[in-house]
Amino acid sequence: MQITYFPYLFLDRQSEIGFGDIKVWNFSKKATQYVRDVKLRSYIRKLLYSNISNKKPIKDIGVLSIGDTNFREFNSEELETANEVRLVLFLSFLALNNTTERGANVGLFMATSENFEFIRQDFQPSTEHIAEQSGHIVTMLVGGHKIGEKKFYSPSYVPRPQKFSLDDSLINQLLRLKKRGGKKLYKRILRATDLIFESYYNNSNVSNNARALLQIAAFETLLNIPTNSQRKHFKDSIEKYCNLPGEKQYLHSYETREGKKLERISLKAIWADNYYTLRNHIIHGNKIGLQSFLFKGKQRHLDIAILFFVLLVKKLINEKVKKKAFYDEIVWGKTNNGRDVYEGFIYQKNELRSLVAKFLTRAKVKKEMTSDSIWVKKIQKKEPNQSSSERIKTQ
Repeated sequence: MQITYFPYLFLDRQSEIGFGDIKVWNFSKKATQYVRDVKLRSYIRKLLYSNISNKKPIKDIGVLSIGDTNFREFNSEELETANEVRLVLFLSFLALNNTTERGANVGLFMATSENFEFIRQDFQPSTEHIAEQSGHIVTMLVGGHKIGEKKFYSPSYVPRPQKFSLDDSLINQLLRLKKRGGKKLYKRILRATDLIFESYYNNSNVSNNARALLQIAAFETLLNIPTNSQRKHFKDSIEKYCNLPGEKQYLHSYETREGKKLERISLKAIWADNYYTLRNHIIHGNKIGLQSFLFKGKQRHLDIAILFFVLLVKKLINEKVKKKAFYDEIVWGKTNNGRDVYEGFIYQKNELRSLVAKFLTRAKVKKEMTSDSIWVKKIQKKEPNQSSSERIKTQ
């Protein structure tokens, strides 16, 4: 038997996230419903509560079910579905919570890639022993762990958001893309999101260089940038999708093989040029100072990239669907939380216009969401079992 779960999703009051026959359910709230057998439920509870955060068992773990909740080992198609779930949840959480204005307490509501990693744990109710498998270059397998005695501690850098919430409108539009003629765009968005995911671990072992290269690769994937004149295409795409009417233009000096040249572009395009130039410097082995990872010395490229990535996803969806679904924008400005003043790009959600659009499509979306799963059909056929008793973080 096998259970697939998100140990650090911290669902809190959220009971379940459902996509047709695919569910991520809060073990502390739904275990009685989905695990009828008392002995099996007790066994799984002991297994899951081996995950520890702040010296306490994590009880609001998210368990993934595809079709029947029978704790079978997922086959390759179902594992692909699990990865889609991971990316959709990650993107929709970031879109709502990690694009907010900077402030002293904003980090209390943010999540990073660690929160959306899932684990596959083999188990046999007839034995209380499990094994742990880890490592990518060298696979390490340690067996003989006893459930209830072995503890898996959450690293201190893993955020614990005070509230679990998702951008429901974005989820609805993504799922409609997959079902209604936008499958190519849907897949491109998820491929790009996967690259953002790899750049967005809170673990400081991921270098600034690696994060920058991954994020630029994500923009190249999302925008389908050709293999020549990539920086120009990136700047042009930022201006096309992100500039507001009458956007102020600035005289900007940019690098070329022939030396520096001047152009008149928006501040948003200047950011795109700076970030892509940083990517080029990293690739060519130039010496990179810490200030190079800041835009105008005020805001990290890493953080700005998330704002523009989310906005571009929504703009591309708007371009594909018949009725405009999103009215978000990005502006440059200052925010004051009463103690500190921050200057930089600010993500603005046009809540009123988005609510109207959401209201107009709510009935249609609800019907689609309650129909048969649009990710996979219920799969009964199993592939040959993998190695027994393993704990694997899937990336």
